[in-house]
Amino acid sequence: MVSKSSENRMPRRGGLPGVILRTLLRVLQIIIALSLLIIFGTDLNGPLKHPLPSPHRTSSQWIHRVAKSDWTYGLAISVISFIYALICLIPKISSFRYFFVDAFLALAGWLVVFGIWGNNYIKRDCRDDKDCEELKLAAWFALAGWIVWTVGAAWGAWVFNYERRWTHSGDWWATVRGGRRSGYPHSNV
Repeated sequence: MVSKSSENRMPRRGGLPGVILRTLLRVLQIIIALSLLIIFGTDLNGPLKHPLPSPHRTSSQWIHRVAKSDWTYGLAISVISFIYALICLIPKISSFRYFFVDAFLALAGWLVVFGIWGNNYIKRDCRDDKDCEELKLAAWFALAGWIVWTVGAAWGAWVFNYERRWTHSGDWWATVRGGRRSGYPHSNV
């Protein structure tokens, strides 16, 4: 009977706590993307109902008509992030290998969306305007999305580097401990 050696196997990345944390991170990414999908989707639908300006519309409703590209970009980033986070929840996919997608979505996606909406709505006084309040909320959700996707990218890069060192060095403990493996049966110390 042939038995497999367990010396060359990489330990599970984080075990059960790691799986729970990765799942919670992806679920949080899905919640943020879904909330912005709802906000941007309803706001993008507004200009289609009232295509021409009228004297009875507020300034934020006029912004809805003019700034469709901002809504479209925010909606596109939300859709892409939502789909990618759903794909990463599939258990057999090693999503940490695609940490560069997380980094791209964090920098080119969520940071840009926060820059656009934060610049337009964070300092604005929205006392009587419900649309303005929703868009201010969207700016804060974009900030939260940027933070969560940046954490996901950093975690993925760390795990990717951890696995790469294990795979290419042949002995992860030797890499970490400077060549010493004290306490192991075949230790050279």
